[in-house]
Amino acid sequence: MTARKILKEELTPDLEKGIDELKKIKGSNKDFTDEEDIPPLWNEYVENSGIQDKLNDFMSLQKNGVDIMF
Repeated sequence: MTARKILKEELTPDLEKGIDELKKIKGSNKDFTDEEDIPPLWNEYVENSGIQDKLNDFMSLQKNGVDIMF
């Protein structure tokens, strides 16, 4: 599978779903400038949902020169 296909078919939908889930968590409508301000439920979601792995995969593609603009 090509990097572009992985980005389009696997990572982007999963990351969009993760963003939608984070928006449902209380406090998601503000910008957080300090890590201490991030709601604990966000950290719990990121740790347990697998979204961190998807973010790491996304960043790896970016580091390897894949165009991630969409």
